[in-house]
Amino acid sequence: MTSLKHYAVAAVLGLLALAGLALPWYSSRTLDTELAAFAEASRTGDLVVHKLAHQAGLFKSTGTIEFQLRDSCDADTDQDPSSFSVEYAVSHLPSIHGVMQFEWSVLPQGTTAAAIEKVIGPGKKLSGTGALGYSGLVKTEMDLPELNFSNDGVTFQVTPSKGSLTADARAAQFIWNLSSFVARGKGDALDMKGLSLNMDLKDRNLGTGTIALGVEGISTASVSIQGLLVSSETSETNDRLSTKVSESVKVLKVAGQSLNDLVLEASIGG
Repeated sequence: MTSLKHYAVAAVLGLLALAGLALPWYSSRTLDTELAAFAEASRTGDLVVHKLAHQAGLFKSTGTIEFQLRDSCDADTDQDPSSFSVEYAVSHLPSIHGVMQFEWSVLPQGTTAAAIEKVIGPGKKLSGTGALGYSGLVKTEMDLPELNFSNDGVTFQVTPSKGSLTADARAAQFIWNLSSFVARGKGDALDMKGLSLNMDLKDRNLGTGTIALGVEGISTASVSIQGLLVSSETSETNDRLSTKVSESVKVLKVAGQSLNDLVLEASIGG
């Protein structure tokens, strides 16, 4: 009986070990297949996958995707497109966060990189972490470091900013928050505080959902604005799209005058 128990325990442990290896293997194979299909489907259009270098592994995969921004309406085949690469590392070990976890960063390439580095300096990049949930929901958090640069006699200071993206096969939500944006030069200054962007798309293909851009405060030498909110809502009814756009300002001060609670609304029917 004792031997049977030992065999049973050994069998259970063996099955658990096989399951533990099967999940990362399936995750790695799925990622490899999906990336190859994505690259093949993105050979034409405005955003093109120029190169895909993927190194698949049982527990971890890494790689780089190089994108090119092209004008699909331009018949010139000798375009000099802007390009950027996405470097990624994916862990295939399941966790409470999902089937796989990943890290990524975006870097400009070629002449685009040289032009951007000339303005904002080297080493600045957008990066983030995320996970693929068990329901197929992708979630990622991202951040951009502080930017200090000058261009054409104007100096810019942008505080570190953070954002998030959540998406499934149909819907997507994108949120971005920035504490401060300051530009000074040529005898004037622009100071913006508390910027936020919230996109909640119910259907990415149709563009239905809401988009809201908010700014807590804007000030220049001649104008002061508090509580600016620009929002739009697009919906579908009977196969027709309609959009409502609204702009509101809590306080507007200009030329010594103060105006409160300004609202402008417009509707576009499909």
